[in-house]
Amino acid sequence: LDLSGGKVSDSSEAWLAESGVHRRDLVTRLIQQVLPDLLGVQEALHNQVVDLDGALSGYGQYGVGRDDGHELGEYCTIYYRTDRFEPRGQGTFWLSEEPETVGSKHSDAACNRIATWIILADTLAGGTEYFVLNTHWDHVSQPARLYSAKLIRERLSSLAGDRPVIVMGDMNADEDNPAIAVLLEADGSSQPRLSDGYRTIVLERDPDEATFHAFRGTSAGNRIDYILSSEHFLPTEAAIVRTDFEGRYPSDHFPVVVVLQPADTP
Repeated sequence: LDLSGGKVSDSSEAWLAESGVHRRDLVTRLIQQVLPDLLGVQEALHNQVVDLDGALSGYGQYGVGRDDGHELGEYCTIYYRTDRFEPRGQGTFWLSEEPETVGSKHSDAACNRIATWIILADTLAGGTEYFVLNTHWDHVSQPARLYSAKLIRERLSSLAGDRPVIVMGDMNADEDNPAIAVLLEADGSSQPRLSDGYRTIVLERDPDEATFHAFRGTSAGNRIDYILSSEHFLPTEAAIVRTDFEGRYPSDHFPVVVVLQPADTP
């Protein structure tokens, strides 16, 4: 879920409105309606993360600001239900030629970008550990997007091990983009093959599958937001959520929801 913009103004798109209903409250209402076990947010500023922390009882989270590795800049925060999941490890790397350098930027990118990950033990599945990653790719540079896909692929090999994998994010790339193909395809036995949960369920592409709509509510176009998973999971349901509240939208992106179950479940 792309939070996009955390300031106070008189705009209907403002996170906190000077008058009327805050967009913040629309976001929390939507999340409480869907009640996801796992939630990835992008473009979240520190005040937005603080607000969601206060509003979403029963959720834990991990995320850092991309500018200083703490509170400055946009987060790619991962939320998880605390009655189901226990965190076992977490981290962030930058989508740059120096992934461990805080605030670093790919040489061709418009701005610095990150991938946030967490290892979660599923208490409803005997403590099985899942590797969950949330990311936001550059909106301008195709070389930066390709690099991001390759880097995430490498990190899945080194960080996820043999754990089931879920990758979420705003990729700023449609399904035909070569960077998406890089992310989906396994390169060697040590890398998990990922599937696009939405496309696994909705087999035929539709001209009205846009997830970015700039608060206009238009659906014409292609998805740029994804929930991908390894072969350990079987997608059973998927949707682009186009909920509005009296003509106002919680985000400038329509969130994508996918229901996953273990592939070995009878």
